[in-house]
Amino acid sequence: MKKTTLLLAAVAAFTALGQAKMANAHDITGSLGSAATAVDYYQVHCYDDGSGPTAHLYVAVINKSTNTPKVSVQAIRDNTATNTTDAVNGNATYSPGIYQPGTDGFFYLTVDKTGAGVANYSLQYHCQTSDQQHNGTDIFQLINQ
Repeated sequence: MKKTTLLLAAVAAFTALGQAKMANAHDITGSLGSAATAVDYYQVHCYDDGSGPTAHLYVAVINKSTNTPKVSVQAIRDNTATNTTDAVNGNATYSPGIYQPGTDGFFYLTVDKTGAGVANYSLQYHCQTSDQQHNGTDIFQLINQ
């Protein structure tokens, strides 16, 4: 009986993990579907991993697709948002970076586009201390459209 309960708990945990993508790198790729209203939504957890407390989250986006709508990212914390847009599709240059202020805890990112058409993108994101040192950073994809 205990083995069955443990097995069911493990299956439930792995199923839940499959619903939310988790990555520990400081960049993540994604794709917005063809609908003009497609939005990807992420939760970023910033924490002191010994480098010091979080002062802000740095974010930039690049649209890897050509002939598609412009791609933007919004960083949200404490009822304020900061936005940046990749001005030129399909090149090797990221959008201007943005710094969303906030302490250790959760930030939210939305990635959207200006119209219909599939758009492949990459995000750079870094939780940083006040002196620009990287600190603990985890990202979870909550919505993938």
